[in-house]
Amino acid sequence: TVHVSLRRLHAETTLRHHLEHLEELVADQTRYISEKLERSHQLGEAYRKGNEYYEMLFAQLDAPMVIWNTDLYITDVNSAFCSFAHRESSELKGRKITGILPFERDDFRNYPVQLELPAAASERQGRRSVWIVSRILEPDTGRVRAYIGVGMDLPAGDTLIL
Repeated sequence: TVHVSLRRLHAETTLRHHLEHLEELVADQTRYISEKLERSHQLGEAYRKGNEYYEMLFAQLDAPMVIWNTDLYITDVNSAFCSFAHRESSELKGRKITGILPFERDDFRNYPVQLELPAAASERQGRRSVWIVSRILEPDTGRVRAYIGVGMDLPAGDTLIL
């Protein structure tokens, strides 16, 4: 009986000690969670602002810009590219880049590519344009994730020496 009473007394003492420090432990954990939550909100806000900035730059760039994936499907275009292609964004996204611009896969490099574009129904003759194509790489593997092309029309009679 004495042994059981001593064990009970020890258990009660330990429980009282834990209860006394429970409030402190809860306060520490609450502070830790609050700090992590605040940091998460800060990172989310920075990510949102970064995306808004990118979208603003992409949309306002005066030069035609197009992004396509490794399967050659267009994933994004800016308004200047829509004007260049005489099509709406919704008509371009999801189409193959080679159906819009007569690229060869070997053209996907980091220096200018001159393209001869067939005449549109409203044009008398075809157009020539120059494109700089750059790879977008996966940061962790270095593999090609997508391509981005920035172009410009060449005035009639002008030739760019590549």
